[in-house]
Amino acid sequence: MPSVIQRLNADLAHPGKICIVLWTENIDYNLLRGHMIQKIPYGTKIPVTLTFHERDIIRDETFCDPDFARVAAVEGKRIKILLSLDEIEEIQGYIAAAANHSENRKLQKELDRLFEKFQVLLDTYDDQDDME
Repeated sequence: MPSVIQRLNADLAHPGKICIVLWTENIDYNLLRGHMIQKIPYGTKIPVTLTFHERDIIRDETFCDPDFARVAAVEGKRIKILLSLDEIEEIQGYIAAAANHSENRKLQKELDRLFEKFQVLLDTYDDQDDME
């Protein structure tokens, strides 16, 4: 028998279908969408893969440190860097600020895409203890 979450996911997959959640506890919306949140110790560095172009946009078009990803593992046409969630959030803030103030629509779209890429990481990992 499918779980409540599996049934909700199935219902949410059909556009136009109304789905009402009848409990008021804290709901982990990522879990409802089928994403598992991985708990990690605070400060843990996770691998972030970027293209050289993405790295250059972050370095050249935002207020991020000009030495960002200067030291990185090269994997084909991509680079892999290790960042903590705090660092990812900080870089994401620089990206958002640059996107919001850019008059170049193409750059704005690239920055928005990068913002979303970093958001996926922030939605996937959690390094905060539950406060009770």
